[in-house]
This record gives sequence, C-alpha cells and structure tokens, in this order.
Amino acid sequence: MRRYLIECVLQPEEIDNLQKIFDVIIAQPWFVLNDVNREMFAVDLIKLYQSGIVDCNILRDLATSRAIRRFGREMPRTPSEREREAYEQGISAGRRHLNDRPNPYPENSTLAAAYENGLLDGQKLQ
Repeated sequence: MRRYLIECVLQPEEIDNLQKIFDVIIAQPWFVLNDVNREMFAVDLIKLYQSGIVDCNILRDLATSRAIRRFGREMPRTPSEREREAYEQGISAGRRHLNDRPNPYPENSTLAAAYENGLLDGQKLQ
C-alpha cells in the first residue's frame, strides 16, 4: 500500500493509520485476497482519505462497506440454534421412517427447510 502514497504528501502517522485500516480489512474472511484486489483496495482507501474522510472510524467503516461490495465473497450463513434443533428433529424422524407426518414448522420457513434437510439425511443413514 505504501507505494501508492508516493504521489501524495502524508505524515507518518496518517500513513500508519491508513496501513492499519488496510491490514484489518484485507484480513477479513470475506475479502478475496489477491494482488489485484489488494492494489485496487489500497487505491480506493487512499482516495477516500484524500477526499476528506480523515476520521479513522468513519474511514474504516466506509472502506469496509466499499470493500465488501467490490472485493467481498459471500460467506456461508451459520444456522441458528433453532435451525439446528429442527434439523436434528428431522434426522430423528427420518431414521424412524416418519415421512408421512407433516413438517411441524411453518411452511417456507428456514426451520421447515432445516427439518426437511434433516429428514432426508436421516433417511440416508438407514
């Protein structure tokens, strides 16, 4: 990132702050880390700073938002505890061949989907 700072005059403290923000954001699991993305993000971060966004918290938040849109990947969603319980109930029902019983969860809900997935997985375990 420091090589992009040659064109502008910044104090060492400013450069350190930009570097910290840069390092934190590119270390996020959603950031698609490659040379091109790192370079493009460095340029974006410097331009944001040069545009007058000098408050580190605001700069970090805005840079994070832009980085997610431009360089982010979708992260798998972690199921909730209730979804895990619905899945386990589905596995139990599938193992006992209770396919004819209706799904106990609201239709088209994430809980119903978790139960159905568990039901199918439970049937495979037989």
